[in-house]
Amino acid sequence: MNLPIFQALKENQSTYITFSKALYDLDKATDSDKEYFFSKAVFFNLPDWKSNNSEDDPGIYIPNEDLQTLQLDIKEQSPVYLLPKILQYYTENLIRHGVEADTAFLKTLRKLGMSTKNIQDSIVAYNGIFTNTFVESENNLGWSEIVVQLPNFIDNCRYPSETPFVNSNPNESTIITKYPSEPGIYDSEDEKVWNFNNGDTDLSFNLQDMIYDKNDKTSRKKSFNCILLFYADNSCIEITKEGPKVVKHKLHGINFIIPYEQPSPERYELPRLDFETNNANTRGYQFIFNMKSVNNSVSETVWQNNNEQIFYKNQFSKVLGQLDRILLLHHKDFINEIF
Repeated sequence: MNLPIFQALKENQSTYITFSKALYDLDKATDSDKEYFFSKAVFFNLPDWKSNNSEDDPGIYIPNEDLQTLQLDIKEQSPVYLLPKILQYYTENLIRHGVEADTAFLKTLRKLGMSTKNIQDSIVAYNGIFTNTFVESENNLGWSEIVVQLPNFIDNCRYPSETPFVNSNPNESTIITKYPSEPGIYDSEDEKVWNFNNGDTDLSFNLQDMIYDKNDKTSRKKSFNCILLFYADNSCIEITKEGPKVVKHKLHGINFIIPYEQPSPERYELPRLDFETNNANTRGYQFIFNMKSVNNSVSETVWQNNNEQIFYKNQFSKVLGQLDRILLLHHKDFINEIF
């Protein structure tokens, strides 16, 4: 299995990188006419790219020795060029050896210098996918428009288990590459292996337990610069009395919203978008993606059944319910006047 080739991040527009497992699952769902749809979005604050990291000012960076075996131009230290190659030679290398995409991505962030706490603190908000356009036509070629929203009023995110991660329990504590003659980035270059013998390196996202704490009225300023999109396929769905339920979410890809900027010779940063929790006067955001999808009826049924998880809908359900009640009362008065 060949590695995908990730080109440099675009310098004048947004860049989206799709992980290969998502495309593989898409092909399987298309061939079998099974479920496949976008289910969650996580708003993520990726630290600046810099070599002089500290606890007070954490960043991400990869040492030159990890890049030397790739025979890349290590004089070019810009993450615009290097970050996609790290995702290609480290993240995708793990994926083709059977590691789940979100576990491989989280392990990549650790490789770049982030601690588990840094990663947890970088998760600033999440939401369901507000709109999936399930349109069947002969000429749409499987493309679908999805809408991701961060409302202008949002509560503080928390995790009942105190962490947004669960242990993924890989089958092996050490994975040896099957392709030693091919270029790659490893945890041990001499042995060409990736180590999973530490609890902090075999994690996956636990999006099921993430909730918004309506009792926490503290207003907090937050920023994000990336969006992680998740999807669900047939293996993520459990049939319950209430109908099909999504019990797992798979990482589809990462969107670098605004191109990198270089404020100083030693530092690159992704410009951040700001918002404030528990503040109706803050700015909301909406993002529209045109993505490859299956667009079949079984996907639409499951997505609609799980649509109640979306923050936007939950926030406005009370308002809309009161409006319905007012209209119903006026409707009854109108009927009584006629009769």
